[in-house]
Amino acid sequence: MEKRKGGELMETGIAIDRMAPGELIYLNLPDHPGSKRYRRAPSAPGSAGKRWASYLGYRGVELTWTAGADERWISYYEISRDGSVIDKVAKGTFYFDHSAGADLGARYEIRTVNGGGLHSPPVN
Repeated sequence: MEKRKGGELMETGIAIDRMAPGELIYLNLPDHPGSKRYRRAPSAPGSAGKRWASYLGYRGVELTWTAGADERWISYYEISRDGSVIDKVAKGTFYFDHSAGADLGARYEIRTVNGGGLHSPPVN
Protein backbone atom coordinates (compact mmCIF):
# COMPACT_ATOMS: atom_id res chain seq x y z
CA MET A 1 0.00 0.00 0.00
CA GLU A 2 1.27 3.44 -0.87
CA LYS A 3 0.21 6.66 0.84
CA ARG A 4 0.77 10.07 -0.77
CA LYS A 5 -0.55 13.55 -0.07
CA GLY A 6 -3.09 15.27 -2.29
CA GLY A 7 -0.75 18.14 -3.23
CA GLU A 8 1.84 15.68 -4.53
CA LEU A 9 -0.78 13.80 -6.53
CA MET A 10 -2.06 17.08 -8.02
CA GLU A 11 1.47 18.04 -9.04
CA THR A 12 2.82 14.72 -10.30
CA GLY A 13 -0.28 12.65 -10.99
CA ILE A 14 -0.48 8.89 -10.67
CA ALA A 15 1.65 6.59 -12.78
CA ILE A 16 0.80 2.90 -12.94
CA ASP A 17 3.57 0.78 -14.41
CA ARG A 18 1.94 -2.62 -14.10
CA MET A 19 -1.62 -3.30 -13.11
CA ALA A 20 -2.80 -6.87 -12.69
CA PRO A 21 -6.18 -7.76 -14.23
CA GLY A 22 -8.91 -7.16 -11.66
CA GLU A 23 -6.69 -5.03 -9.39
CA LEU A 24 -8.45 -2.08 -7.75
CA ILE A 25 -7.07 1.24 -6.58
CA TYR A 26 -8.83 3.04 -3.72
CA LEU A 27 -8.26 6.76 -3.33
CA ASN A 28 -9.37 8.28 -0.03
CA LEU A 29 -11.69 5.38 0.79
CA PRO A 30 -10.74 4.17 4.29
CA ASP A 31 -13.59 1.64 4.48
CA HIS A 32 -12.65 -0.10 1.22
CA PRO A 33 -13.18 -3.85 0.82
CA GLY A 34 -10.36 -5.69 2.54
CA SER A 35 -9.65 -2.78 4.92
CA LYS A 36 -10.34 -5.04 7.92
CA ARG A 37 -12.36 -2.20 9.49
CA TYR A 38 -15.58 -4.21 9.31
CA ARG A 39 -16.34 -6.02 12.56
CA ARG A 40 -20.09 -6.70 12.36
CA ALA A 41 -22.09 -8.45 9.67
CA PRO A 42 -24.95 -6.47 8.12
CA SER A 43 -28.55 -7.15 9.06
CA ALA A 44 -30.55 -9.59 6.96
CA PRO A 45 -33.07 -8.38 4.41
CA GLY A 46 -36.65 -8.38 5.66
CA SER A 47 -40.13 -9.09 4.34
CA ALA A 48 -38.95 -11.37 1.53
CA GLY A 49 -41.51 -12.67 -0.91
CA LYS A 50 -41.67 -14.71 -4.10
CA ARG A 51 -44.29 -15.20 -6.79
CA TRP A 52 -44.69 -16.26 -10.39
CA ALA A 53 -44.26 -13.34 -12.78
CA SER A 54 -43.75 -12.59 -16.44
CA TYR A 55 -41.46 -9.88 -17.83
CA LEU A 56 -40.81 -9.19 -21.52
CA GLY A 57 -42.40 -12.51 -22.41
CA TYR A 58 -40.29 -14.56 -19.96
CA ARG A 59 -41.98 -16.43 -17.16
CA GLY A 60 -40.09 -16.86 -13.92
CA VAL A 61 -39.93 -16.27 -10.19
CA GLU A 62 -39.96 -12.71 -8.87
CA LEU A 63 -38.20 -12.11 -5.54
CA THR A 64 -38.70 -8.95 -3.49
CA TRP A 65 -37.41 -7.92 -0.07
CA THR A 66 -36.87 -4.92 2.16
CA ALA A 67 -33.35 -3.59 2.51
CA GLY A 68 -30.85 -4.90 5.02
CA ALA A 69 -28.66 -2.42 6.91
CA ASP A 70 -24.99 -1.94 7.69
CA GLU A 71 -22.97 0.47 9.81
CA ARG A 72 -20.91 1.53 6.76
CA TRP A 73 -22.35 0.43 3.39
CA ILE A 74 -24.04 -2.47 1.64
CA SER A 75 -22.17 -3.86 -1.35
CA TYR A 76 -24.80 -6.24 -2.72
CA TYR A 77 -27.43 -8.87 -2.02
CA GLU A 78 -26.57 -12.49 -2.71
CA ILE A 79 -29.32 -14.63 -4.23
CA SER A 80 -29.29 -18.43 -3.72
CA ARG A 81 -31.60 -21.12 -5.05
CA ASP A 82 -31.66 -24.53 -3.36
CA GLY A 83 -28.33 -23.83 -1.64
CA SER A 84 -26.36 -22.54 -4.67
CA VAL A 85 -25.58 -18.88 -5.31
CA ILE A 86 -27.17 -17.89 -8.61
CA ASP A 87 -26.61 -14.12 -8.72
CA LYS A 88 -25.88 -10.82 -6.97
CA VAL A 89 -27.96 -7.65 -6.87
CA ALA A 90 -25.95 -4.47 -6.35
CA LYS A 91 -28.85 -2.03 -6.47
CA GLY A 92 -32.45 -2.36 -5.43
CA THR A 93 -34.51 -5.00 -3.65
CA PHE A 94 -35.84 -7.03 -6.56
CA TYR A 95 -34.68 -10.06 -8.55
CA PHE A 96 -36.29 -11.97 -11.43
CA ASP A 97 -35.17 -15.57 -11.92
CA HIS A 98 -36.03 -16.85 -15.38
CA SER A 99 -33.07 -19.21 -15.66
CA ALA A 100 -33.29 -22.98 -15.97
CA GLY A 101 -34.43 -24.28 -12.61
CA ALA A 102 -36.54 -21.26 -11.71
CA ASP A 103 -39.39 -22.73 -9.69
CA LEU A 104 -41.78 -21.35 -7.11
CA GLY A 105 -41.19 -24.56 -5.12
CA ALA A 106 -37.42 -23.93 -4.95
CA ARG A 107 -35.84 -22.63 -1.73
CA TYR A 108 -34.63 -19.09 -2.42
CA GLU A 109 -32.46 -17.23 0.08
CA ILE A 110 -31.24 -13.63 0.11
CA ARG A 111 -28.27 -12.35 2.14
CA THR A 112 -26.96 -8.82 2.62
CA VAL A 113 -23.21 -8.42 1.99
CA ASN A 114 -21.40 -5.32 3.24
CA GLY A 115 -18.36 -3.54 1.82
CA GLY A 116 -16.03 -5.70 3.90
CA GLY A 117 -17.47 -8.91 2.46
CA LEU A 118 -19.32 -9.93 5.66
CA HIS A 119 -22.64 -11.74 5.09
CA SER A 120 -25.91 -11.46 7.00
CA PRO A 121 -27.88 -14.55 7.91
CA PRO A 122 -30.04 -15.63 4.96
CA VAL A 123 -33.73 -14.86 4.73
CA ASN A 124 -36.04 -17.30 2.92
